[in-house]
This record gives sequence, structure tokens and C-alpha cells, in this order.
Amino acid sequence: QFRSAFFADLVSVLLWTLSYLIIVQTLYVHVETLYGWSRGNLIVLVGIWTLLDDLLGATVWKGLMELPKAVADGKLDFALTKPIDSQFFLSAQRFYLVRFITAQAGIGINVYGIILGGIGNDALNLIAFPFILLCGYLLSFCIFMFLQTLGFWFLRLENIWAVFDGIESIAKYPLEVLGRPMKFITLTIVPLFVAFIFPAQALLGRLSVLEIMYAPALTVVFLWLTRRFYQYSVRRYS
Repeated sequence: QFRSAFFADLVSVLLWTLSYLIIVQTLYVHVETLYGWSRGNLIVLVGIWTLLDDLLGATVWKGLMELPKAVADGKLDFALTKPIDSQFFLSAQRFYLVRFITAQAGIGINVYGIILGGIGNDALNLIAFPFILLCGYLLSFCIFMFLQTLGFWFLRLENIWAVFDGIESIAKYPLEVLGRPMKFITLTIVPLFVAFIFPAQALLGRLSVLEIMYAPALTVVFLWLTRRFYQYSVRRYS
């Protein structure tokens, strides 16, 4: 049963990934570029999105999904009484092997996009890329953690994860498709575009020095805010 569920999940995730690539190919049937993004560039963005989404799903998704239900059922006490940090325990308590495997598809998509559209030749961007990618993962974690922590304040939010799932999906498209208000929101208040588009732009050599500095600074702020919100929520729960 475990083996069949494992392969069913694997096939499902890979099919979703394939569907994204089909969408990209369809968008470029009649145009060479879309908002300044070539087909290869947009495939790189889809690859970064896939990689980060799978890494988040592999590491913290399963554990944090259960947080609102644990609060509602009173089962959170077991985590709070353990001799380790409860936020770390809740985040890392359940890994999802399938998503570690499908994360390799994100790497493959990036390679394919680079073959089609090339890679940036800016040395600073390429050096910064792994750090910007890490910032993307941490920012995604912070947003997801913040949403799940709302379970302390509002009962029966077991499906709050679907909100993150929905807003995250827009981050696999260029920032330019959004209006000015949404651009501001997705770059500051809910910085999913910093999380997903900045790593792609770094790989393509498009980030300015200011943007390279902005990503880690914003990540530190969000890590602090998420931590403080969780600790405050736990004190209220206790």
C-alpha cells in the first residue's frame, strides 16, 4: 500500500510539472518573448518554482499542515513538552520522500531552460544565485508558517494550506503580468515573487545589486517576524 501510494504521488507531481511546461510551450507558439521573457527564460522560472515548491513540500509541508488540527484537538501539547524547540519539531517532524525525488525534475527543467535561452554572464548574479535560492526557500517557509500559525487564533483552519497553494501558483509567471498594487504586495507583504522570481533572475543575470541585497535583508526580517508571531501564539495557547 505504501509503495502504490508512493508511486501514485510521484506520477501526480510529475504530471503537474509536465503540464506547466506544456503551458509555457503554448504561450510561445506565436510570440518570441513575453514581457521580456524568452521561452527558455520562462522555463528557467518554472524550473526554479518547481524546485523550491518540491523542497518545501519535502521538508516542512507535511509537518506544518497538521499544526491547525493539532491546536484544535489539543495535541500540540505533546510537541510543546518535548526537550527541543517546538517550531523546529513541528516543521521537521515529517519529511516527504516523493518531493525530494521530484525536486530533481526542477533541476532538469532549469538545465533545459538554460540550453534554450542561455545563462546570465554577470558574475555577481551567478555568485549570489545559491544564496538567493536559499532566501527563496526561507521566505516560502515563513509565509507558509505564518498561515499555519493562524490556527492558534481561528479554529478549524485545517485547510489554510490551500491559501498558500493558491497564491504560490502565481509566482511561476513573470512579475510584469501583475498590476502595480499586486507587484508591491508580492515584493513586500507576501514576497512570493522575491522567493521564486529573484532566484530565476539571478541565474539569468538580471538582478541589480540593490535587489541582491534586498532578498537576504527581507528574509531576515520575515524569519524574525514569523518566529515572534509563533512564540506569541504559543504563549496565548498555553
